[in-house]
Amino acid sequence: MRLSLRPKMLLVSILLALVHVSYQQFNPGFNQQNQQQFNQQQNQQQNQQQFNQQQTNSLADRTIYQFIKSNPRTTRFGELVDRVSQLTVQSLANVLSSTNQVSGRAGVNDLTVFVPINEALNQVPNDMSMIKNDLENLVILERLNLDRLRELNNQKITKTYGYKPRLTLRTVKNFYLFNKDLVSTQNNQMTQKRQAVYPLATTYAPQMSQSNMNFMQTNDSSAYDMYANSVSGQTDSNSPISSKLPYDEVFLLNNAMVLDMFELSNGIVYLISDYPRFYDKSLLVLLNDNDVPGLAQNLNYWIARAAQSFRMGNENLKNVLNAYGQNTYFLPIDSAMSKFNDKEKLNNDTFLFDQLFKAHRVSNQILFDYYLDNHDPTVISDTGLPVVTKHYRSNGQDVIEVSIGHVKGRILPNYRNIYCASGVIHLVDTVLGIPGRNAYQEISTIQELSTFRSLVDRSQTYRQMLDQTPSQNLNMGNIGKRQIGPNNSGINNSFNMFQNQASNQMQQSQFNSDPNFKYMTILAPNDAALIGIKDQLMNNMTAIEELLSNHIIVDNNANRVFYTDHDDSIFQNSQSYSTMNPNFMLTAKVVQDSTGSMNQVTLHLRENEAIRTRIINGNSRVSNGVVHIVDRALTTATVLDITVLLERYSSQNMPNQPAFNQFVDALRSTGIFNDLKQPEKKYTLFIPTNEALARYQEVFSSNDAEKKRNLLYRHICMDQNLQSDLIQTSNSQYQDLICRNLLGQDLTLTKDQNGLVSKWTDNSKAKILNDFSGTYSSAYVIEEPLLNKQLPNYGLNNLNSAFRFNTNFFIICFGLIVFFYGLI
Repeated sequence: MRLSLRPKMLLVSILLALVHVSYQQFNPGFNQQNQQQFNQQQNQQQNQQQFNQQQTNSLADRTIYQFIKSNPRTTRFGELVDRVSQLTVQSLANVLSSTNQVSGRAGVNDLTVFVPINEALNQVPNDMSMIKNDLENLVILERLNLDRLRELNNQKITKTYGYKPRLTLRTVKNFYLFNKDLVSTQNNQMTQKRQAVYPLATTYAPQMSQSNMNFMQTNDSSAYDMYANSVSGQTDSNSPISSKLPYDEVFLLNNAMVLDMFELSNGIVYLISDYPRFYDKSLLVLLNDNDVPGLAQNLNYWIARAAQSFRMGNENLKNVLNAYGQNTYFLPIDSAMSKFNDKEKLNNDTFLFDQLFKAHRVSNQILFDYYLDNHDPTVISDTGLPVVTKHYRSNGQDVIEVSIGHVKGRILPNYRNIYCASGVIHLVDTVLGIPGRNAYQEISTIQELSTFRSLVDRSQTYRQMLDQTPSQNLNMGNIGKRQIGPNNSGINNSFNMFQNQASNQMQQSQFNSDPNFKYMTILAPNDAALIGIKDQLMNNMTAIEELLSNHIIVDNNANRVFYTDHDDSIFQNSQSYSTMNPNFMLTAKVVQDSTGSMNQVTLHLRENEAIRTRIINGNSRVSNGVVHIVDRALTTATVLDITVLLERYSSQNMPNQPAFNQFVDALRSTGIFNDLKQPEKKYTLFIPTNEALARYQEVFSSNDAEKKRNLLYRHICMDQNLQSDLIQTSNSQYQDLICRNLLGQDLTLTKDQNGLVSKWTDNSKAKILNDFSGTYSSAYVIEEPLLNKQLPNYGLNNLNSAFRFNTNFFIICFGLIVFFYGLI
């Protein structure tokens, strides 16, 4: 007997409901909490899209003037426009309000206005006529879309509503995005646009000028923070740059960063982070008039020496400080000059001006600090030394590292990009260009080299060697002859830009004032690299000195030192280098980084590529050579039993590795921890840090032993010891090492552009922070748990078996539907 249609549909609905219930029960990724999170995300995205669409529709009918008066981020600019508009008949307010094509200066239809946000306008000139011209110069008589901004890269703006503009447009690579110190494995190789953020969000101003210090203290966001959040699918109300702008580029007007853009009825508005002010005075007059609070107080040394030398008949220093021109100065502040080691030389005007001062000046170029990150071709100082900057965030603050001649210091955030008639002024905290410290002194100042320093201290021979300072009668007469230019001979020579032998003579003149002194290229392993072997080394002087000798490269022919880039003496791919251990020759592998503008250098033992290290931070020039920080120790020493290391170091918070004792403590309950001591039992552990496990405290605090066990088993491979030394093959390529975890899933140990990583699936991988490779078993501390990020899986069941069960159940149910449907 056939059933009617309604009972048929009822039967089908019941069977499908059973399928749905089974899927919720057996698939750990599909639960009520995840469903609520998914629905919430969907609602947020829909609301954001509606908001953006409403915002776009409303802006299309508004003029520039209406926008700046109504936008909460531009109200101060609007107030200034109203004030200066009272000074003239053809008011700026009328120009920004015009929607008709009007000839002359009274109004135009296609404008571009660069509007400083409120925080950038806390301090403005007192002269209203000066303010008027500054504001009018921010009004460009052309509609500049993003493509047009790129076309005008490095060009001066001439078509403004004001008089004599001193503005330059620049498009640079996103210096935060490619900073290897900060990029995590979640955020690398970004290929999509930023996720949408509220266009009127509070912004962070990159230049910590006096005018926006209070604002910076209340906002701990950065451009990098925003990029990180955008790729992980988050939105951030404190994002500094709008999603309407490309993620991998930064647009600049002088030193001001473009934060957002708005298409309006009569043109385009770009919000910018700073007020691009110009002081129509020389540097010396600017100091004497004290126009920039605190500037003169930091440069008393230069003011006093200029006056003293002038009284003695030497006008050079006074003239250069009083000169007009398109120059860039990196001026050491008073405290930097007081710390300079050779005070006697400072009393020599020729040395002070021709060598030290000129090393800190770049003539005929206006260089705001953002321009110098990954600059190509390399910028050189007046003494022929490479000038490089690097922007990053540390402890919530902007840091601008600057290097001249590989001597590193920092630009003071409050005193940079000061644009006057003499050029652009940056204050620096160190005397650059001329090394003021020897290798031991440099190593002693770097926190992550504390273990390496303790090993050096154990050896009297190497302690004295690194602490030596050669005679520094520096002859910089040839430096001006140093020629830098692009070289297209290949990636490994991308910074080998010195075109003749004169540069080699110059290098000799800098380092070889003492012909009997051996200059050193020091590869200093960081604390994480030595954590596994330092205990067994400390009481073995022979082993210590052998290790130290492995990490010091010497050039027995030309007595050179070697850099990664920005010099004529750089590591060359496949070239071998002698160390102080005659039985330990190193071979270099050199590739370009992800930016295409800097070299990544790996050095390995010529006879055994498994013994290798990578330069992660380097090129720190010292009086007796150069110091590079590396990520691994060049030694054949291995750890037999890793449990001692896990017990000793798992609870320690180190600069590059948070504590990971929570996983280790949980591991004891499984019995596996004791197995790690047994030669016949091999394991590979991937240990998330405590910070990474913070989201899974529900698992650790519950009484569900299965959940805890599955969380641990997800990260443990048995009967296989994956040693990271084996990743690199004989042809210098990287291979994947795969093991099967205790849940039957494959885990991969491999390398990517950010270093050693572990993967569970293509969508789930984690950067390895530390490597405890042992003879019996190995452990790797990872930045994130190896869990599917799309489905958090608090249940942590065996996804493979769960999925097979769900699939089988679905097939059975579907078969029953077909069977009963046929019967009825």
